[in-house]
Amino acid sequence: MKKRLFVLACLMAMSSFASAIFEYGDFMGVNVKFTGIWEDSSTDPGVALYGAPTYNGGDTLDFDNLFFGASATGAGGNDTVDGTLGGKIEAKQNHTIGIIKFEEYGDFTLSGFSNEAYVSVTNTIFIKVKEIDHLNVDDMTFSVDMVFTPDNSWLLSDDYPHRQGDWGGVLYVDIMQGLVDADYTFTGTAATEVDFTMDNVLTAISQDGTTAIINKKESDGLKVTSTEIPEPATMALLGLGGLVLLRRKK
Repeated sequence: MKKRLFVLACLMAMSSFASAIFEYGDFMGVNVKFTGIWEDSSTDPGVALYGAPTYNGGDTLDFDNLFFGASATGAGGNDTVDGTLGGKIEAKQNHTIGIIKFEEYGDFTLSGFSNEAYVSVTNTIFIKVKEIDHLNVDDMTFSVDMVFTPDNSWLLSDDYPHRQGDWGGVLYVDIMQGLVDADYTFTGTAATEVDFTMDNVLTAISQDGTTAIINKKESDGLKVTSTEIPEPATMALLGLGGLVLLRRKK
């Protein structure tokens, strides 16, 4: 009986460790709300790779406690670090969500003789639009890949016996354009509630006599650009102004 209880306790502990999700809660911005922010890792459960975000004003969440890094040394070296960040963005009344932007920067080092070493970085955000003009819609989902400068993968053989450098990436998401590109049909002007899941992966691979290291050093945070929806009275005035212009043209 004691043995069974011990095995059950071990299985429960393993299950808890394998699904170690960090929940950071809600953050109130000027024109939007970030709600239910969380992170998880399929490769490093129990490790906060992004770290708890901080709010320093505007409509931006900053991640200043990054713990991203992959390294491999010697024959058969292979290290992949996969971190997922998610949550919901809700526009406040009379505002919409236009653009979501995330920037990150890091460096890499490859060294060794005769054999190969490799590092890479990828980042993809998955967007699910749940409201347009503060009205519920059927979920509309699309994804956008981060654009890296100067590249997102490097080989040691391109510059023996030592190669190192910096890298930077920008994830730029125009919400409504993303829906158009994904061939969704919808009515309304702009999104007001979206779910997001961002998947960031660093990879390092080495062979005998080589070393591969890649790190993410900093990010410019998750930034949202919002647009104010004119009040009905303002819309009416704009319409009257347009009529006046039309009459003057006649």
